Amino acid sequence: MSRTVTDAVRGGVGHTTFGVEVEGSINAISARRDSSQVVVAGRSVFKIFHVEECSFRETLNLRVGRITLRYSCSDVVWHPLKDELLATGATNGHVCTWNLLKHQGNKLEHEFTNHSRGVNRVSFHPLEWYILLSGSQDGTMKFFDLRSNLCEATFGGKQNESVRDIQFSPHDSFYFATTSDTGGIQTWDFRRSDKYLLNNVAHIGPAFALDWHPEDRNAIATCGRDKLIKVWKLDNSDNGMTVENTVYCIASVARVKWRPNKKYYIASCSQVVDQTICVWDVRRPYMPFAVFEEHKDMATGVVWKDPHVFMSGGKDGMLYHHIFKDAKRPAESGSPVGVSMSLHGNICHVLSKSSQTESQQQAASYSNTRKPMSFRRRGPAGMQDVFQPYESSMLVYKNQEKDTFSDLFLACAQRFQLTGRPFPELCEHNAKVSRELGRYQVAQTWNMLKLMYSDNPMAKPAIAQPESLKQTDAERVPELSVTPQPNDNTVESAAGQTDDDSALSDSELDGGHTPAALKARDRSRDGSHTAADFFFGEQVRVDGEGEVDEIYDEELSTLSMDAWTLPNEAFSQRHEIVDTYRPPSPDQSQQYKPNTVTPAIELLDTEPDSLGNQLLVAPAIIPSVAKELPFNQLSAKFTPIVADMLAFYANQGDVQMAVSALIVLGDRIRDKISLDDQEQWFMSYIDLLTRFKLWCIASEVTKLSNHSNVSSINQQSTTVYTKCNHCSGQLDQYSWACQRPNCRKLTNTCSVCHLPVKGLYVWCQGCSHGGHIQHIQEWLQENPMCPTGCGHYCEYT
Repeated sequence: MSRTVTDAVRGGVGHTTFGVEVEGSINAISARRDSSQVVVAGRSVFKIFHVEECSFRETLNLRVGRITLRYSCSDVVWHPLKDELLATGATNGHVCTWNLLKHQGNKLEHEFTNHSRGVNRVSFHPLEWYILLSGSQDGTMKFFDLRSNLCEATFGGKQNESVRDIQFSPHDSFYFATTSDTGGIQTWDFRRSDKYLLNNVAHIGPAFALDWHPEDRNAIATCGRDKLIKVWKLDNSDNGMTVENTVYCIASVARVKWRPNKKYYIASCSQVVDQTICVWDVRRPYMPFAVFEEHKDMATGVVWKDPHVFMSGGKDGMLYHHIFKDAKRPAESGSPVGVSMSLHGNICHVLSKSSQTESQQQAASYSNTRKPMSFRRRGPAGMQDVFQPYESSMLVYKNQEKDTFSDLFLACAQRFQLTGRPFPELCEHNAKVSRELGRYQVAQTWNMLKLMYSDNPMAKPAIAQPESLKQTDAERVPELSVTPQPNDNTVESAAGQTDDDSALSDSELDGGHTPAALKARDRSRDGSHTAADFFFGEQVRVDGEGEVDEIYDEELSTLSMDAWTLPNEAFSQRHEIVDTYRPPSPDQSQQYKPNTVTPAIELLDTEPDSLGNQLLVAPAIIPSVAKELPFNQLSAKFTPIVADMLAFYANQGDVQMAVSALIVLGDRIRDKISLDDQEQWFMSYIDLLTRFKLWCIASEVTKLSNHSNVSSINQQSTTVYTKCNHCSGQLDQYSWACQRPNCRKLTNTCSVCHLPVKGLYVWCQGCSHGGHIQHIQEWLQENPMCPTGCGHYCEYT
């Protein structure tokens, strides 16, 4: 037995919301002509319920006998003229008629097997009892004659578009309308099965359902996967169908049903996500007039009993009886105040106040009196079924400041360079741009990035020396060089170099400050010779008293005498010599021995020499190691700080600087930033660029991102679907000619030269005629009207 669930009675007898569990998911419902009974059908349920005052009572279960796929119903409809006839569409493609007057248990009257795929919808003719139409997944619509139990005609079928809904017009007995999986809506004349009357693309994606307006014979409502409900105005002229109203829902709409005796009200239920049943005023497209939230799963059908009562079924297996006074009114809980800020800093403030009529205000005042209920004065009847009008005022506050965020953002986005040049040049250029725009902190950040991540961050320009310390070529004394033997785990602490490399003389190692030693040191800074490369690493410092730092005592004490070599004199080396060594003076050869373990690399401060000059003596390093050493060392020391700096900019809202620096730094910093943060920064920056209509820059930033979710943005929504304007077939190979065998026509030829447009096509949005851009420009320079002779005054913008 079915379990009845009844809500608390809020009104008089028969005016309450109640429901019943039907023990199966409901795909469709239909009511008897007088709404005293309702039939529910689904995959595992097929029952008839009697509608009583406060509950549903099960009267008949049609799933009896041998259960087959004919009982798996996708749609059910009660005959509008004969109360004993039902029709169902099954998932196996069968259309069944049921006679409730049969005395035996199985009420099946006849079974039609003309469809090859599942049947989506069945519909009886409103005036002729023997006419039954069905729409199927196979793309055909069948006309069944119940007198002969034969399929008399087939509509469609050439385009293989699945028919989602089919309904007879309640005003004209010869017309019916259909919707399809391609989003199209068609009207047909029942007397002609070879061609439709009107055809239009109603929705992007499948159009799930339609419903003829019960009062306006030229109005029809459609719904689809694109979350829209559209009200179409049928016109017998060349325009065909035009959209009068559009309602915007939050989810795909599965069914629509006009509210009786209410011209602008329509009920809808969603296919996914939204479990409520909404009643819309099509003149207020963004907020439903009433919402019913009884269902716990998707509602699948709505049947109106009268303008204030309707019944619904859902996938939760519940059949509900709704009354309008129990609905929620979203407009009553909506905020009457709105605030918004534009990209350029302007603020818009909207206020609204009630503009109720004087009679409504008087009714409210009378209702607050202490008189008995029967003597109280009430407002006009039916006022609760309309939206309350509001009077709104809007205030706009403009930003008078110069150099606002939007101006700086646009200038930086357009002038910043993120790729195509060496790293130091990118940093220098971006710092210059920031400085010119007054963003001094950002400019300093770019300068610091250049200093920390350049190949030679410590290189300094040559320093001019006093005249007394300059040395002529004749006074220069060739020096011997010394370098420890390199190995895989050590970094050398000294190296010998001639004219191309700096070296330490004997007197420097001895701590002496002879004129020759000073000249040798100054010569390494002289601009006439190649400047030495200084790197962070083990440094040799010479103090003012001529003593060598103690950290090198052990290393230098172990140098071997066998590594002595003669210097190169009077000519430059043809190639680099990295394994030549020069020992210290003979009297120190016994106390210095080579050390195979190099101390930890440290950053050493420079100290002034005896003349007050800053002196930093760096060991020579193998070129291959020297090229990578600064980058590796600075990455280990400064990368965490740079990562924190980028996070700081992002938290302050300057995602432009965070993303720009992240792109310029590349692999130097990318591993230190989490992928979630990178995605958030890039998405925010791309969104800002899009809002400012910087499409090219947004595309470039997207391309430069290494994050998979960000870089895939350019690969989404890149397909353009085109159809032939003659046969509505898909244009796969050429957009200017249909390749289907039964069409073979040119599409959208030029209105001036009548040739196909294979490149850019321009058309008038008023009359939809167009052609080559050059031809249309030349025509409209001398003629104000359309070149096709349609009489429309076109304008080229």
